[in-house]
Amino acid sequence: DRVWVVDSLITTGKTTDLTKFLNKIGFKTGLLIVDEVTAELKRASSNIPGVQPIAIAKLSTADVLGNNQLMFTKPALAALSSRLGAKS
Repeated sequence: DRVWVVDSLITTGKTTDLTKFLNKIGFKTGLLIVDEVTAELKRASSNIPGVQPIAIAKLSTADVLGNNQLMFTKPALAALSSRLGAKS
């Protein structure tokens, strides 16, 4: 799988909790695309090599093309659709 969509990405700030979640769904390395990068998400992901959280407002084409795996939260995907002018 290359693209995941999850309801939300709530983290306690602990790397172990985030790693367990990512391993459970088979996400190895790539972007965690969220509506807002929280301090907890930043802290939890900082110790996982190859995993980078990014706010949807800062996402660029280069970010997408430079990563093999992308995980969107539903709010981030809705924001992207709106940004691209998609009609629901």
